[in-house]
Amino acid sequence: MVNFKDYMQIKNTKSKIYVEICLFFGANLHKRKLISKGVIMSKVLQVVIYKSVSDEEKLAAYAKLALPAMEKAGAKFLARGVPIAVREEGQKTRTVVIEWPSMEAADKGYNGPEYQAALEALDGSASREFRYVETI
Repeated sequence: MVNFKDYMQIKNTKSKIYVEICLFFGANLHKRKLISKGVIMSKVLQVVIYKSVSDEEKLAAYAKLALPAMEKAGAKFLARGVPIAVREEGQKTRTVVIEWPSMEAADKGYNGPEYQAALEALDGSASREFRYVETI
C-alpha cells in the first residue's frame, strides 16, 4: 500500500504528474526512484562499449584508477567483460555496465579529478562508446 503523504511534499509539477501516473497504474516504479530536493530522479545505467584497444597496459593502468574513482562517485558495477552472446549487429567487444544513482552523479563521476586522472592514464588507447539509459 502506498502512503500518499510521502508524495504530498513534492513541489515539482512534472514529478507530481509522474508519481500520480505510477500510482494510477499500480506501478511500484517509485521504489526505483530517488527523491532529491523534491524532484524524482531515476537511476541511470551507463553502458560502455569498447570499439578497439591499442594498448592493454594503458587500459590496465586506467582500470586501476577508474574503478575506485567511479565507486567513490556512486557507481555500482553490474557487468564487465566480453559478451557471452551478441545478436543482430552486435560485436563481441569489451563491455561494461554501471548503475548510477542519477545522471547528475554520473556526470560528477566522469568530470571528477580522480576519473580525469584515469582518463589521462588511458591516454587515448581505447576507442569507446558511452550510453546512458534511465531505468524504468
